[in-house]
Amino acid sequence: MTHMILQVLGNSDINVYINGCQQSSLEAIGDQQNCPQIQESIQDLQEDIADRPRIFKMPMLALTRTRFNNPDVKFVVILTHQPDQTAAEILKSDGIWWKDILKDFFKREGIEGYLLEFIADNVADWENIADKIRPFLNQYFDFDFGNKSIEFDSKEEGSEVMTVERLTIQHSSGTPALVGALYLWGIEKKVAGLDHIDFLYISSEDKTCPDVHQGQHWKWRLKDSQIRELLEIQDFSGALQLLDESHDRYEELKHKLDYLDKALSFNLINSGIKGDRQKIIERIGIALWSEEAFRKRDQWMHWYLRMAGAFELAILLLVEKQGNGTYEWKGTKLIFDRDKQYGQVAVAGIRRILSELLTHGKLETTIHTRVKTFTAIAVQFPEWQDFSNFYLKSKHWSGNIEFSFNTIRNKLYHTLQGDDIDQELDANPQLADTAVQWLNQLVQWVGIEAEIEACKKKYTDRVNEVKGWLQ
Repeated sequence: MTHMILQVLGNSDINVYINGCQQSSLEAIGDQQNCPQIQESIQDLQEDIADRPRIFKMPMLALTRTRFNNPDVKFVVILTHQPDQTAAEILKSDGIWWKDILKDFFKREGIEGYLLEFIADNVADWENIADKIRPFLNQYFDFDFGNKSIEFDSKEEGSEVMTVERLTIQHSSGTPALVGALYLWGIEKKVAGLDHIDFLYISSEDKTCPDVHQGQHWKWRLKDSQIRELLEIQDFSGALQLLDESHDRYEELKHKLDYLDKALSFNLINSGIKGDRQKIIERIGIALWSEEAFRKRDQWMHWYLRMAGAFELAILLLVEKQGNGTYEWKGTKLIFDRDKQYGQVAVAGIRRILSELLTHGKLETTIHTRVKTFTAIAVQFPEWQDFSNFYLKSKHWSGNIEFSFNTIRNKLYHTLQGDDIDQELDANPQLADTAVQWLNQLVQWVGIEAEIEACKKKYTDRVNEVKGWLQ
């Protein structure tokens, strides 16, 4: 199994023993003030180390090798290079000066190591490094999230691409900006599903190598923000896919997200809602609670289907009200005069229910060769004709497309003409606003405003509860 350890070369990674005194990489270079002087000092050190190899140590790397005790462990070390810097202390801190010494050390110790030169303006600049680290590492590492695999290409002449079964990111060496960017890069890959990435923090004071960790704290800080974004667009299914058992409140989050996901799909099984009529009201409430998220994303087909269903249920509730006790709900069917065989009013079609039964108080239709007459008190609301025109009367808008709510509903139900709907509502988004206003008006006519508001508040509170658990 190929196990790879990725790290930045930091000042604390190298010890050089000069005249019996332990010195860090910066101290070993000395007081040199420019690149030629630094290079000369490094050449002198390389010659001394060649003569006396034991004066050069990498104690944290040695502890790491002992900890894993795996001959297949490979080290990938990032060497910083800041060519535009002039400050001596910054120049001397670059890892690139130690490239040849490290090559000799790896060869001498039998370590399979790869040295990657990272050119940057300033490795202490958080924003700059955050932007540069991802494309830099992507030159060498290839991630297949579908197959959950990692490949490494050193780009060295004659080298072959190798499959990495385990990647450990050592995040204690280097500037805070660089090591932070490296750690975040690893966390992002882990969040995306590559579980064979882990992390190691080791101090120069450690006598033994600590255990690796899984980055759960930061992993969940990233996932939490992703889940929050999905909650804003009501993608509860997507949020469930991001969730895993490592979250402190996994069971509670899973239960609530599953509940919200089912509600969004109008799945009221196990919802605890009693009564056929109450379930009808609940479905309208869900439609009004969820429509805004679809409308804001211009997902018109999904928006229209739920709105069309809500309109039809609300119209049938108005029939029930105007029927003055002659209609009752049996499941999702509204039955007239207790006639289960011939009394399902929806069979007559929503257009005739609205234009005849609710407008004139009477509708005759044939059901299974039998003429059936439905009656109700004709609607007398002042705005009724305007609503009827909105729902039934076709109008031509910017193109050659006919628009009425019922016309578009039929295009969706019968011919799936989502392209026409997208074109029309993208050009005239105010039509969607009008539809929402009319549905709310219909809810008021039926007299269920309080129940609808309670329903919407219930689901909004559930979402806010989930957000609270993510903090």
